[in-house]
Amino acid sequence: MKDVKKCGNPSCSCIPEAGEKFCSAHCEALKGSVEVLCRCGHGSCDEFVDRSEEISAYSGDINPPR
Repeated sequence: MKDVKKCGNPSCSCIPEAGEKFCSAHCEALKGSVEVLCRCGHGSCDEFVDRSEEISAYSGDINPPR
């Protein structure tokens, strides 16, 4: 069985096409940079980005006024 390698962007969970290191132009453009949440636009990463935005919107209420 061939080794399946994930995208070269450390924050990306996508599997690039055969022979490619990155799943998208977005991830390739970030080569050498760090991104906390991948925004390549593919479903597997969008799921995490959408969920984190929900959490961020809610996190403003974590420290209620005293």
